[in-house]
Amino acid sequence: MGKYCLNTNQTKGIKKALKKWGQIVVDDENFKGVITIKNVRKYPAWHEADVELKGMATFNYNRKKTLYPSEIQKTQGVSKIKINRILRKYTFQYVSMRLKYFDVDLRDTYNIKKITWL
Repeated sequence: MGKYCLNTNQTKGIKKALKKWGQIVVDDENFKGVITIKNVRKYPAWHEADVELKGMATFNYNRKKTLYPSEIQKTQGVSKIKINRILRKYTFQYVSMRLKYFDVDLRDTYNIKKITWL
């Protein structure tokens, strides 16, 4: 089975609707800010989503768990791969619940492909 993106009228409609309904305001212990779903792609057996984050996230860094802005990647030298893995865990529940409105099924955290943290 090949990996190719399906462009149907349903996926085009979802992309248009995400401009209006794609923002999720989150204020919990792990993340405080806004999650914006930028794009959704449909493949024959799964869906993928691209996410943009604005806000602060909680990390266990230097033996203390506090909120950090996106500048932690540049100033503290923390690996971007590790940060994205943690951010996927934090945002997966909110993104998958919002995409259920559009009949899009994200099965696991690896279905969130592109994360931009501003």
